[in-house]
Amino acid sequence: MSLKKDLKEKTSVNLVEFFEVLFPNSKTKYYELFIKIINNKIETDANLLMEIEQMLLDISQDKDETKLKLSELTTEKKILLYDYVGMVESTLKINFGTFSDFIKYNENKVIDKNDLTTYKTYEELVQQTSLANFKENEKELIRQTFRIFENENWLIIRPLTSQSAQKYGYGTKWCTAMSHDSSYFHRYSSEGMLIYIINKIDGLKVACHKHIHEHIHEHNVTFWTMEDKQIDSIQSQLPFEILEHIIKEMKTGNESNLSLLKELWGGNNILPDNKEIPDGTEGTAGIGYDDIYVPIRNYESTLMCEYKNIEELMNNTSIEES
Repeated sequence: MSLKKDLKEKTSVNLVEFFEVLFPNSKTKYYELFIKIINNKIETDANLLMEIEQMLLDISQDKDETKLKLSELTTEKKILLYDYVGMVESTLKINFGTFSDFIKYNENKVIDKNDLTTYKTYEELVQQTSLANFKENEKELIRQTFRIFENENWLIIRPLTSQSAQKYGYGTKWCTAMSHDSSYFHRYSSEGMLIYIINKIDGLKVACHKHIHEHIHEHNVTFWTMEDKQIDSIQSQLPFEILEHIIKEMKTGNESNLSLLKELWGGNNILPDNKEIPDGTEGTAGIGYDDIYVPIRNYESTLMCEYKNIEELMNNTSIEES
């Protein structure tokens, strides 16, 4: 018996087993009713099966081959596969997209730790995939960041575009690094100074943000782990030398990432000035949550247009790297 076949038999599950676990000793007619309800639900909702297939294709490495294999599956097996992916990602917090990237990088000889028998945890896999992603994208994204400090072990940057925020934030749960929603990055980079700190050896990443408009948040400077948990600077485990560079950047610079991007790439001749956030202090009559955040939310679409304009400019502009 081949190893793959053996694995299939050990890990396979079907709707009959699923039903029997939940409803032991039930008669076959109830299982038949269960399947009929599922099939009728799908038949009356034409988009449902398309959504299931699209989600599976999104995490596939070979979409044509996946389409072929999906066409050979019954509707029931597609649902089971879809639910299994959802369970693994939401409950176990294991991302299939990351696993797909790991396979790609390892096959392309980019993963340093390429002995698969040495892996025991998902976190080890994420670490190696994140380092490989960093190597692959570093040269491409050099113009989309402002580099604060770099040596053989550490890199401190301010991501200036949503693409660089996503790539350098790969493997984290930061909202500013989400690939499906860049509005968080636009908001944080327009409100203040967004900084990524990356260990180039072990893949550790820490995010730091300083609000320029202090009245928005009580804590003006925040640090965040890769799991998007807010911590203080001591808990970040960053060396004092690295913290010194961050502190210096915060003291000497008082402009948002968006303003810095405009200064480096656009200037006021190309992009409109950023909208000012309403002034106000705690306890000031008439200044509330909506007064501060609604203008920001309304401005997000404008921010996206600004970033798109600059990113197009960057892609079409040739500069010599220092």
